[in-house]
Amino acid sequence: MFKQSHALAHKSFKVMLAGAAALTALAPNAFAADFDQPAPSAAYDWSGVYVGATAGYNWGKDSTTESGTWLGFPVNAVFGYDVDGMSGGVKAGVNFQSGSFVYGAEADIEAANITGGFVDRIQNAGIGRDRYDWLASIRARMGYAVDRTLFYGTGGVSFAHIENTYSQVLIPPFASESFDKVRTGWTIGGGVDYALTDKVILGAEYRYTNFNAFSNVSTTAFPGVTGEQDPSSHAIRLSVSYKF
Repeated sequence: MFKQSHALAHKSFKVMLAGAAALTALAPNAFAADFDQPAPSAAYDWSGVYVGATAGYNWGKDSTTESGTWLGFPVNAVFGYDVDGMSGGVKAGVNFQSGSFVYGAEADIEAANITGGFVDRIQNAGIGRDRYDWLASIRARMGYAVDRTLFYGTGGVSFAHIENTYSQVLIPPFASESFDKVRTGWTIGGGVDYALTDKVILGAEYRYTNFNAFSNVSTTAFPGVTGEQDPSSHAIRLSVSYKF
């Protein structure tokens, strides 16, 4: 029995030595295989010029403050109301990258169908309407890139073609007049871009825009009355861009 056990132990020891030798022989090859693996791909480079298309939904508020004298009666009233609608257009920009920090500039212009208005419930004399024909902005952008995802903030100057219409509905011939001009203001917001491919970039953005208050002096619908407008809006925009 002792001899059989000794023979079995001796045989097991030889098997262990053979296994150790085999592992020793394979180890260099295993490490070499690790070093032979291709290096991970480099992080996405956001630098470059891009152009794209945008589509968005806009909502906000305006107020008309009426003051002056109409038909010999003093007028002093404030009407607040909502405006909303869709917009869509094109954009172009450029990015520069330093490490994970990305900065640049972007401009956009969009056709719009944004409307809203009020009915004078105080004197039952008039109706006011807003209509935005187009929107545009020129902005700086700064953000932080995580490979193909870019988180950014943006801000700059905004423009809009806004038409204000005042209609008198109390006395025939129910006169109406419109004031349409390009208004300026400021805009600020943020968003996220994702590089779907090396050239195609998808984006989602929120922006708040405030246009400087302005006044319209009525000469037809309500002679002697001034209407002061104070518009502001929010917007969510989606975009797809091509990077050169």
